[in-house]
Amino acid sequence: MLESMTDEVAELVLTDNADQNDLMGTSRANAASLLNVHARQIKQLVAERGLSRELEALPSEKEIRRRAEAGIGLTSPELATLMAHVKLALKDEVLASDLPDQEVFAARLPHYFPSVLRDRFRSEIRSHQLRREIVTTMLVNELVEAAGITYAYRITEDVGVKPVDAVRTYVATDAIFGIEKLWRQIRAADVPVATSDRMTLDTRRLIDRAGRWLLNYRPQPLAVGAEINRFGKKVQELTPRMSEWLRGDDKAIVEKEAAEFASQGASEELAYMVATGLYRYSLLDIIDIADIVDRDPAEVADTYFALMDRLGTDGLLTAVSALPRDDRWQSLARLAIRDDIYASLRALCFDVLEVGEPEESGEEKIGEWEHTSASRVERARRTLTEIYESGAKDLAALSVAARQIRRMTRTSGRGSSG
Repeated sequence: MLESMTDEVAELVLTDNADQNDLMGTSRANAASLLNVHARQIKQLVAERGLSRELEALPSEKEIRRRAEAGIGLTSPELATLMAHVKLALKDEVLASDLPDQEVFAARLPHYFPSVLRDRFRSEIRSHQLRREIVTTMLVNELVEAAGITYAYRITEDVGVKPVDAVRTYVATDAIFGIEKLWRQIRAADVPVATSDRMTLDTRRLIDRAGRWLLNYRPQPLAVGAEINRFGKKVQELTPRMSEWLRGDDKAIVEKEAAEFASQGASEELAYMVATGLYRYSLLDIIDIADIVDRDPAEVADTYFALMDRLGTDGLLTAVSALPRDDRWQSLARLAIRDDIYASLRALCFDVLEVGEPEESGEEKIGEWEHTSASRVERARRTLTEIYESGAKDLAALSVAARQIRRMTRTSGRGSSG
């Protein structure tokens, strides 16, 4: 039996090594832009876990300031050390919780073992004395490798939740959007390293935004299995129809990026799936709105993306992403503006659906809404036009733009289906 497992065990080991190398590659590519986040992570590990910078050969705060001025990030050995300590800290948090005992997490346990053992010792594997530790290791490795070294830290810092909540929301996001499958397809694609890194980082943006949405709009602690059941199937059904609903600049942006990925060797299907990532994120709002107002999700999607096009929100969101994030406060300011834009878009979708008929197109519904809300919409649009025409894309201008979109709304848009 041992001999029969040799090839599969070797493949599992090689896959794990390849995953680690891929993680280090994308981490190096993003090291300079994430230096301040890495610095805060190191500082937290020093304060909470007694990490020694000297023993672990990690840079001092003075050295980090020097690198920030020079535009240099952590080195590969430093990133590897940080990754190891991030995983250890996450494992301790997960082991201290009941996550490894819940079926939605524990279901991955058999996949740790070769297929021969899975087939012959199914019940024994389920009762393995180290099952909690194995499940925890699998969970943490999946999260860090797919979402990155900083994901759990940024989620806890930005939203104010615990590390186990970051694990919950990652597992839900993974299942709802098929992140693991997408990640494997990117890894297997015959594309240059720079393209693979770019596709991975695009996918991580989807993970980030979907994770924050689940933490902000769904009851906590997140009922992972229930959320997967609520959103997973509908996301799968709506995803192939994205090209029907995207308009104008949004459609052009996706098609341009997908063409770039395909030109580098990615399949057309994979290229389009990655390119639509940040738009697929909006399917969470769309499905939730449809549940609340009892309308067809396809109708809501058509209305939602018509609103995005009408208001030019993608241009604003792109400008927000280009804002500096040299410290925590700049990062939080960017996040606040982005959340405000998405929340206003959600609220406006409720307003537009309320005045429109199901059989009308998104544009027709928006036309009726603009007519019934003429004074409120016109005031906001004048200011938005000034901002767009001025070309101003700094924090102040984008904050005002987000506020003007919010002023168009009549409902709060903050509610969520049960």
